[in-house]
Amino acid sequence: MKEEKKMIIFCSVIFVVGVLGIFLVNSSNGIGYADIGVKNYEANLYIDKNLTLEEKYTYEILIDGRYRMLYRDWKVPLTYNNNLEIPYIKVSNLSASSKNMVGYVVDYKGNVLVFSNNSLIKKKIKELVVEYNVINEVGFYNPYRYNTGVYTTNYRFCIYPPIETDGKVSHINLKLADEHLPYKNVKINIIDKNNSILNLFVYPSTFKVYKTSFGYTIEGNSPKDEMIEIEMLLKPNSVNGFLNYINGVEEKALSAYDKYILINNIIKFTKYALIAIILLFPLIAYIVYLKYGKEKFYVVPEYLSYVPNKNRKPWVVNLIFNGEVGNFDKNGFYATLLDLHNRGHIKIIRDDGSVKIKILKNDENLNDLDLYEKAVMDFLIRYAKNDEFNPKDLERIVSYRADKYKIKRLWNEINRVMKNPPFSSTLTKKFLETKGKDILWISLAISIILVLILFGISMSYSKYYPTLKDIPYLSFILVIQNIILILTPKSLFGRWKNDYYKEKLEWEAFKNFLSDLAMIKKYSPEDISIWKEWLVYGTALGVGEKVVEAMKSLNINIPEADIAPAVYIAYGSMYSSINNAYSSTVASSSISSGGGFGIGGGFGGGGGGAR
Repeated sequence: MKEEKKMIIFCSVIFVVGVLGIFLVNSSNGIGYADIGVKNYEANLYIDKNLTLEEKYTYEILIDGRYRMLYRDWKVPLTYNNNLEIPYIKVSNLSASSKNMVGYVVDYKGNVLVFSNNSLIKKKIKELVVEYNVINEVGFYNPYRYNTGVYTTNYRFCIYPPIETDGKVSHINLKLADEHLPYKNVKINIIDKNNSILNLFVYPSTFKVYKTSFGYTIEGNSPKDEMIEIEMLLKPNSVNGFLNYINGVEEKALSAYDKYILINNIIKFTKYALIAIILLFPLIAYIVYLKYGKEKFYVVPEYLSYVPNKNRKPWVVNLIFNGEVGNFDKNGFYATLLDLHNRGHIKIIRDDGSVKIKILKNDENLNDLDLYEKAVMDFLIRYAKNDEFNPKDLERIVSYRADKYKIKRLWNEINRVMKNPPFSSTLTKKFLETKGKDILWISLAISIILVLILFGISMSYSKYYPTLKDIPYLSFILVIQNIILILTPKSLFGRWKNDYYKEKLEWEAFKNFLSDLAMIKKYSPEDISIWKEWLVYGTALGVGEKVVEAMKSLNINIPEADIAPAVYIAYGSMYSSINNAYSSTVASSSISSGGGFGIGGGFGGGGGGAR
């Protein structure tokens, strides 16, 4: 497949990932709950001489027997009959949908009032109040625990808030919630009986506010622990409370709200900027490809019937020109064995079902070998017996439960010659310029840092700015897009140096030729040495078996045609045996006797609203 087509496919993939990710982020409102939540929160706030709040909670319980108390707590002093000299809230009434639900009030001192004549129930509620260190709470206890279903609780409060005033306007900031269960639906009616409201600010900004005939209606939803706050500027002396005289009340209120809106707009801008980057990221990637990856155009035939560069060592062809640049596989090792056999360094012998290698040249006669070929010869010589290497000897070593250090050393040695030559990355850089890939790595690092920063900010401030919750997840989409591009072939965002790309195309054309029996028959050479070359380089390109098949079809009889398939099987088996032994050793040494259960490992339930 041509590079440009590959690039278009990858750009399409990251575009789909981006669109799907944006959809999932925007469609998730964070209101879902596992076992309990508030299906509907309805409130009526009466703005009269006394500030009165009526609340109705419709709980939805999805699991039997876990909860026994449904409650509404406050972070300010709560009383039932007493009046205080500081801002406070007084409970005036409470009711519930079931007769099994026993009401209770816990005031700011921890005093407990239970609306039941059952002494055992009273005792149990008081024990739970002490156990959970409860104050400023009103709720309902079920001695039989709550089963799956819907339960309704109603509360009526008289609120005596702190009021800031400068004689011109009064200011009240009423926080209805900041730690609570998820509210799927929120509806708050503000009944302004005397038209006292001069201005109204509602937090968070995601709530919808409607002007009505009786005042205002506020609607929305509230994920777990999201703040619900109503700030009002009123006519002076319109509501009872605790006055605090300060200058410029209206200016201070407007300035604070403007600051909130400004920050909220910045967050929204950031969100939409991230969405734009996600959607444009395929285009950005394509521009990087055009700048650092797009290759010059070369005309190369589809089939090439000769070896493009006979000076290339077979293992280099496997590492650089076969498939993904820098990915060395066992075919490079097999081709090197065949090449060393042809050059007289070794002799491959089939003997009694085994494929042995006779060492013909010792260390003093290896001057014509490169680093990799010397590594192969060193490996063969190290494990040879009487100058003869037998792969079954290594299989027997690992099958007899050799100690793990010996297995690990053998595994490392065999991987140096059959899987990961240590100098492969250095050699790759001689053929390929990787600036485009480096840019992707930098982009990935930046996006990961961005995710970590944004998650930290979101955890601290998302209860005040709900839009902030989406931003870390959007930045995480960028991480995914970057990772997808990082996994692309090196050559896609890299550029071949000199004319190596042309050579790459020629090796591909030669591979196509060796894979096509009809083409081989058409250009079948009579020179046996050419067939040997084709077999070596065909093996390096992963099509050695096709060359063997062609030789048999054309009755070309050379020993290498019988040796090559046996080499693939015998030395592939050797590698598999050592690799399996190493894997078993690693697995057995990593078994642990204990579990690791860190913070966050369990589900405690409860929280603001139920326990």
